[in-house]
Amino acid sequence: MIGTSHAGDDSAVAGVPTGVSQELSVLITQGKNKQSLALTRALGRRGHTVTVGSSTRLARTFASRYCEETFRYTPPEEDERAFLEDLSAVVREGSFDLLVPAGESTVVPIARERDALSRFTTVPVVDWETLQLAHDKERTIDLARRLGVPVPETYVPSSTEELGALAEDLEYPVVVKLRKGVGGVGLRHAAGPDELLEVYDERGESNAIFDYRRPLVQEHVPGTVHDVNCLFERGEPRAVLVQKRVLCSPPSGGIGVVNETVRNPELAEYATEILGHLDWHGIGQVEFVVDERDGSPKLMEINPRLWGTFELALAAGVDFPGLLCELAGNGTARPTLEYRSGVRFVWFDVPMMTSFWRSERPFARALTIARDLADGAETNLSLTDPLPMATRAIHAGTLGLRAAASRFDQR
Repeated sequence: MIGTSHAGDDSAVAGVPTGVSQELSVLITQGKNKQSLALTRALGRRGHTVTVGSSTRLARTFASRYCEETFRYTPPEEDERAFLEDLSAVVREGSFDLLVPAGESTVVPIARERDALSRFTTVPVVDWETLQLAHDKERTIDLARRLGVPVPETYVPSSTEELGALAEDLEYPVVVKLRKGVGGVGLRHAAGPDELLEVYDERGESNAIFDYRRPLVQEHVPGTVHDVNCLFERGEPRAVLVQKRVLCSPPSGGIGVVNETVRNPELAEYATEILGHLDWHGIGQVEFVVDERDGSPKLMEINPRLWGTFELALAAGVDFPGLLCELAGNGTARPTLEYRSGVRFVWFDVPMMTSFWRSERPFARALTIARDLADGAETNLSLTDPLPMATRAIHAGTLGLRAAASRFDQR
């Protein structure tokens, strides 16, 4: 049920002015995610009315002063049909100009029902078949090969017997990853044949978001993760920005804790070629690793959703929230292909704390971040909207206590 949340009177505008003069009513999913909060703040500061949905009561975005209304829905990972029924009821009852899914767990089912939902609001996501291709890393790799986009050596054994025959001929280390998955879930590393056979057999419950069947075995590419962040309009690029992950959690290529905008025309060209071939529409992120051995890029995956670090784009001059509003309000968005390089952003969140816990030199890492801040790096901290951070701290503390209790019970 929709209920009133915190509304603010702060009229400050962040980022670049939008090309939409009228106020829009926007519905955002996955209120627990940091991109949902960042998007809510960006739109609320422009005077748009923002409603946020989540599957949990402790969604950080619910506490934002820029969140006008909230609603809860069935977790799509547990029951996709029930989630769509919950969402459809809210969309039909409201008068929303734009629906933005802020993560894979909602963008996947929303893409499936895009045409039905589009009768009531603008849904800037790709069609179901295209999303399925982008969400499936095996199909993404096959497409990249056909287009001449470089990829890591990748194998998809059909059985453990086939894997056993393959294991002796591989160069190690290798990575085992889910064909369909997000956030590093199911990601495993193997240093040799025996370890590969062991970690390959690890299984979980498959659903529309995570598929544990026939995982990929891929060469480990040492290097720096680069993301090409895009907004496309029916196959045409409207915004393209390249960033690198300066500090990740985990360090092997996980969530960006410190990111920086860079110039890399080669990566931008590869990303626009593959998304253009797919006739992409809406937000998308193409992830590469630039191989430290020879400087060559390798495509890792396509993320068909609003990425968690998009605040960096705002700081660098690319107004992705405004462009989404242009798509909703005008049916088209102006090209915004220039941005400031060398802009750095630091995210204070659970992944940062995890990076300290796992680091062998936590004080050196803290000093590096302090220097970034002293040099003018932007952060996600907001003095005018502090409640979401407090909510996140409570949620993180609750999860930590549960994990500690679980470990104690196992003793």
